[in-house]
Amino acid sequence: MKRPIKSGKLQSGGFSLNVLTDDELYEIHLGTLEILKTTGVYVESEEAREIFRIGGANVNESNKVVTFPNYLVEESINSAPDTFHAYGRIPESDVVLEANRITFTNFGEGIMFVDPYTGEHRETTKNDVEMASRLIDYLEHIETYERCMLSHDKHHSVQALHNAEASLTN
Repeated sequence: MKRPIKSGKLQSGGFSLNVLTDDELYEIHLGTLEILKTTGVYVESEEAREIFRIGGANVNESNKVVTFPNYLVEESINSAPDTFHAYGRIPESDVVLEANRITFTNFGEGIMFVDPYTGEHRETTKNDVEMASRLIDYLEHIETYERCMLSHDKHHSVQALHNAEASLTN
């Protein structure tokens, strides 16, 4: 299991980057609460909206927007575990995610691509997902992979299956 280095821990050495004060972070938190309470999140899935409704969120079926009371967000944050284990295909690839621990992942989710062979700026394809997955797998310091592109060449009703296949088999 990979246990990446911790940041922000007082030690004789190491690296820490603190660009925001605790007060500034709290202001961002309050702003996020306000946006979740007043603007909300568009949720296309009817099943997901029902789960949110049962969980205490406010659901507007006419525009498919879910808003979240402050207490619900705070309870959700407080109920989240301090440590999360992201298990890989092999135990050596497992990653521990927790406070002050630095991990790296690839950037996701690109919808346009500059073809490395033709220079063409185009939508991404399943083949692009496959190639990028293999490349990212070889990068030593990328601990977790997230799908980096979409298979625009596949119908949207089965696109998720093609994306998963391209990512998981490569």
